[in-house]
Parts: sequence; structure tokens; C-alpha cells
Amino acid sequence: MTIKVHKFKSTGEAYDTCMWNEEIKSGDVLVIASEGVVGIAYAWPFAVTEEYGDLHGMEPGYTLATMFGGKFAASEPTALAEIAKLKPRKAGPIRVRYEAVDGAGAVKTFKTIAAARRFAHYYVGANAEVSTMGYAVSSDGVGKVTVSGAATITDLFPAE
Repeated sequence: MTIKVHKFKSTGEAYDTCMWNEEIKSGDVLVIASEGVVGIAYAWPFAVTEEYGDLHGMEPGYTLATMFGGKFAASEPTALAEIAKLKPRKAGPIRVRYEAVDGAGAVKTFKTIAAARRFAHYYVGANAEVSTMGYAVSSDGVGKVTVSGAATITDLFPAE
């Protein structure tokens, strides 16, 4: 059985795509570098990393060789190789600030990039324009999001 690697912008996209894309086979490896997640395609796609975003999490103490009677043991070398390629994440909280031109705003602190991304996308949209100066602006120019702590603006708005 050949294990393929599929790369996605978000864990939500990875999960949804596993539901309909016949090119993705059970046991294939899912890589969502922007969230620091590596997972396995299955009827219920799950992460093998500590971060899992919108994928299901693996119970502590299990490995791909022991889960489901070893059904995914063949995926383990590929998954581990992809985990090794992930850029290390800074430890600590992620603080996201939203500011609108009318003075409205919101600030929230998150533990995961997936949660911080949902907050940022809620306020300025998933297709906000990302500046090289470290902020993202809504398409109508009304709102701006900045981030500090254990994430960058490109973590919240990964390039296509």
C-alpha cells in the first residue's frame, strides 16, 4: 500500500476534503503546516500531533501501530517524517487584536492557532489582505487584525 501525503491550508479543509475526495485513501498522511498538524485520513480523520485543530485527536499512549489493531502502522514512518519537517512553534499564548475604523475592537487570547484563526477570520474574513508589516485588513478596508505571542499573521492567514 502506497501512503500519499496531502497538504492543506487548514485542518477544516483537510477534514472536509477527506469526506469527498476519492484520491485520499484511508491511511494517507495529512499535513497542515500552518497549524502544526499532521494527521491520518480515515472515516474520521485524526491528528498524530499534539495540535489537532478540526481533526480528531489521538488518545495519549496510542501510536499508529497500536490504534485500531495496527491498521495505520504503515502510515507511521511517513507521518513521523512529515512531523520532523514542521517548523517548531513558539510556546505560549496567541493574542489577536481586531480594530475597526469606527473605533470598535476586540482582543482575545488563544492556546491554539486554529482558534486564533477562527477569531481573525470572523472579524476580517478568510481572504483578508495580509501586509508585510504583520497585519491583515478586511477586503472593505474597515477592519484590521494583528497578532502577537506564539503565532504570526501568516499563521492566521496562510498563503494559497
